[in-house]
Amino acid sequence: MRGICNGTAIRIGIPKGRLMENTIRLFKKAGLIKKFDEKTRNLKVTDGDKEFYILRNYDIPLFVEQNSLNMGIAGYDVIIERKCNVSILADLKFGYGKLVLAVPENSSTQSLYDLKNKRIATKYPEIAKNLLSDLEPEIFTLKGSVEIAPYIHLSDAILDIKSTGKTLIENRLKVIKEFFEISAKLIVNKTFYRLNYKVVQEIKRSVENGVRESGQ
Repeated sequence: MRGICNGTAIRIGIPKGRLMENTIRLFKKAGLIKKFDEKTRNLKVTDGDKEFYILRNYDIPLFVEQNSLNMGIAGYDVIIERKCNVSILADLKFGYGKLVLAVPENSSTQSLYDLKNKRIATKYPEIAKNLLSDLEPEIFTLKGSVEIAPYIHLSDAILDIKSTGKTLIENRLKVIKEFFEISAKLIVNKTFYRLNYKVVQEIKRSVENGVRESGQ
């Protein structure tokens, strides 16, 4: 597979954390990666004619938008939150979840509109501003355990990703509104895509074939 554009290796972002293992497995099936040590501490790994950069999921859309990376894998939640102007090439069928609004089990809140002018804790302040603008909430941005916020009186509700639902149950939270599904996406810089259409399409087809072979 070609990975060279005008003599320069294609730069592809791989997310650290929960998406990394599935990304590496998929890229191997797609023939994009031949040798890769998932335990490597290096942020840059050269494999044949491609350069892979291991970065935070949150940062990859920005790197791709600015063409610091030509392509990358990122969660749909992060792509939307960061409002990055990138093209989504493929849904990778892993990293599934739903963006939900949840409140404590013993809360009298029954619907979205019961949270008018209330406090919302979330990792996604930009999404919250967009989805909940009619409620005029006070939004608190957290980077860690959002689930605890209602129980230490920081917020009345949380806006977060539900994967299996286990975390919400363990923290005695109930969902009052589901917004949209999220999953990992293959993204590309728009200018790079326009100038290297055939190469990008070849990578896209290989990734989609890898997804099908994985049965995802």
